[in-house]
Amino acid sequence: MKALLRCVAFAVALSGVPALWSASPPARGKILIPRLGVEGTILEGADDDTLRVAVGHIPGTALPGSAGNAALAAHRYGYFKGLSRVRKGDRITVTTPVGTFHYAVEQIEIVEITDVSVLDPTPTPTLTLVTCYPFDYIGAAPQRLIVKARQLDGASEGTPEPPNDNSPRSSSSLDPAG
Repeated sequence: MKALLRCVAFAVALSGVPALWSASPPARGKILIPRLGVEGTILEGADDDTLRVAVGHIPGTALPGSAGNAALAAHRYGYFKGLSRVRKGDRITVTTPVGTFHYAVEQIEIVEITDVSVLDPTPTPTLTLVTCYPFDYIGAAPQRLIVKARQLDGASEGTPEPPNDNSPRSSSSLDPAG
């Protein structure tokens, strides 16, 4: 059932259904990848309205700094355009209201648009970045670039906040247009 819910949420994201709110949700934090020139505000949600103005925290995934898989999405021609040059070892900093968390890139892969397994929970603090691929594709790209990073030991200042009970924690979606 959980897999079915994830697929349905994924299909809704692909359909371009507008966000259910008219005002921007509260900021979750900021992301910075200095070597790549990636910098942006993180908002809750991965719908097109959110990704038009920010990096989106994919609902149903962990929050940055907590145990589990925290997934963030952004357009390949927007906030995540620098990911075209990502490499293992790149450092990522995520700052939230409860602390600053540092990550190192460990894995880079290309997956099909239907592969939502990249959002599965992990036993350790993991950051997953998702954007459309290929970067030079015209239109809705057929694949996703997935960047997995592990949280560095002793890197957090503060305690991760508990999950937001107002956001759906049982489904997730990826950006449709990259």
